Amino acid sequence: MDPDTRVLPLNYIRTRYMPVTVLRYLVENRGGRAGFLFSDAYHNRCLRDAPASVPDGSLVISSAQNVGDVGRTLVRDKGVKLYFYLDATLRQYWGAVVGTKGADHLRRLLESERLSFKEAAGFFVYHEGVAAALRDDYGVPRDKIAVIGRGVTIRPDHIAAVRQEGHQEPRPASDQTLTLMTVGKDAARKGVFKVIEAIDRLPEAERRRIRYVVAGPDRSALPARAFVEPLGFVTGEGRRALLTRMRRADLGVLLSEWEGLPGSVYEFLTLGTPCWMSDLPHTEALRAHPGVVSEPLPIDGARVAERLRAFLHDPAALRDLRQRAESQWDAFTWGPIVQTMSDVMGTSRR
Repeated sequence: MDPDTRVLPLNYIRTRYMPVTVLRYLVENRGGRAGFLFSDAYHNRCLRDAPASVPDGSLVISSAQNVGDVGRTLVRDKGVKLYFYLDATLRQYWGAVVGTKGADHLRRLLESERLSFKEAAGFFVYHEGVAAALRDDYGVPRDKIAVIGRGVTIRPDHIAAVRQEGHQEPRPASDQTLTLMTVGKDAARKGVFKVIEAIDRLPEAERRRIRYVVAGPDRSALPARAFVEPLGFVTGEGRRALLTRMRRADLGVLLSEWEGLPGSVYEFLTLGTPCWMSDLPHTEALRAHPGVVSEPLPIDGARVAERLRAFLHDPAALRDLRQRAESQWDAFTWGPIVQTMSDVMGTSRR
């Protein structure tokens, strides 16, 4: 990145600090709060000081699909070059429901997204599925889209420390226990209930040998099972301990039906923990990564139970998976991604 490039953080404001804006949105949408964080109302409130603080001709990268009226005005009035860095479009999120009854507010959000995309100088996207959606649904020219993937969002010093902890106090897989772990807020979308259902299918003797650690969902959202260890939502203070748990797990698990990009899989692999993930579209390269086991979609409970039984009875295979994951654990750094973005935006000095 050009050493003269300055990062100007634009405000991300928690909704509890904008009660009037939230209330107005609820009234306008008849009590429906869904999508508020993608709305013009939210982004206008976050960016209201930007016109005075952002210099003319600045580069702005947005990881949200909308920048509101204020962001769009910055492009037109101050010559700002706006780029989006996306894991999915809103139409990919909500395309199946925008035509249903009561979805008027979602249609308005899609229109705001469309208006924001019209002002963009370019798009960086996680995978080809997002690129295809931009071309097919929004008419974005191919030469304005760069598929660059995503790096891990873990501090490098934390990565190094947690990796070293694993060497100092290893917890290898054995024929006595199998520790699975899923990280993600939405238990249903992340496939947590599918995993629990599959474990329920096993004989009691095998269930007793499994521990399933789940981080993210509210504890009350998960069914009570002796083998489930719910960690709840992990705050910033607990992030370091969470990474240690991820490193010590035998398998990171993500049996979801849909993902923008399976970020937790990248994190597990960076920590040297092998992963079991669903056969998600546009993740071919990730599923071919050393240490990854792929599960066909749609997820079938009986098939997943059989796979669990195979993991339980073949600890040598799990150890081999871990060795393969550790052999490539530096594959998901940000360096090449940042260089590509710099090249595209013209801010690179080699």
